[in-house]
Amino acid sequence: MKTQATIEQQQPDGTFKPVTLDLANGYRVVTRCPDAAATVAACTSVAASGIELVAWSGMSCGGQCAQACFANVFMRGTFRLVVAACGDDSARVVGPTFEMPPDPAAIERIAASTTVTKITAMAVSLTPKWEGTDQTPGAFAGGLKVTAGSQRTLDAATQQAFVETLRAPKGYDDQVARRCLMGKLVGFRVERTLASSSGTAETATVDIAMDFTCHKIFFVRDGEGRGVHVAAATHFDPLRSPFLAIAKKALPDDAELRKITDAPPNP
Repeated sequence: MKTQATIEQQQPDGTFKPVTLDLANGYRVVTRCPDAAATVAACTSVAASGIELVAWSGMSCGGQCAQACFANVFMRGTFRLVVAACGDDSARVVGPTFEMPPDPAAIERIAASTTVTKITAMAVSLTPKWEGTDQTPGAFAGGLKVTAGSQRTLDAATQQAFVETLRAPKGYDDQVARRCLMGKLVGFRVERTLASSSGTAETATVDIAMDFTCHKIFFVRDGEGRGVHVAAATHFDPLRSPFLAIAKKALPDDAELRKITDAPPNP
């Protein structure tokens, strides 16, 4: 197939129209970002096992790999990826539609609440100099300490409530910056299924840590299998009450969590 693919955006009338990306270079079918001076082959082949592509961030320039950009913007709406066979532009493969939220800061929480199959709650605590970068296999949220024996799988109703709260269009402040000493932390390991170019479902894990003192939430994932942890954070003050109720239901034996009242402290 051609390595220069197309991302199309859905129009108000339901049709799809190609968007201009990376100075007309389009979306590239690559498994890693090439060196700045390297050229990308015009065509590539896909094995039966599929291909793991560099994800698109939603930006109109540098959306996959670093690039000098002018007037770069975040693109919102419904999109789909289209690839064509080498030597035959009419032989196209059209991928499923996907959404880009109104605010780019919402991407991590939207992704973490999509195609969820299982959520495990656990009590966690900070470790010295935690930055979410520990790549030890299985390390929760890149290095937070898990309280032994605290893991509990959410039942279907609680899982659905968690997903719906996570996807709430309002309730997050992605701009605020505050100095606050974090306190009680609760962790949620979210397991998801992903579509694969091979047609076989694959799995992905997102670790979410919530601090109920500073009302801060962290998202840590593995960089789509490339071994690089990706971390994002925001504040959830307006959603503290529903998240606290979910945490208490998920971890009913956590004495420290039971002491936290619904009335939020002033962080």
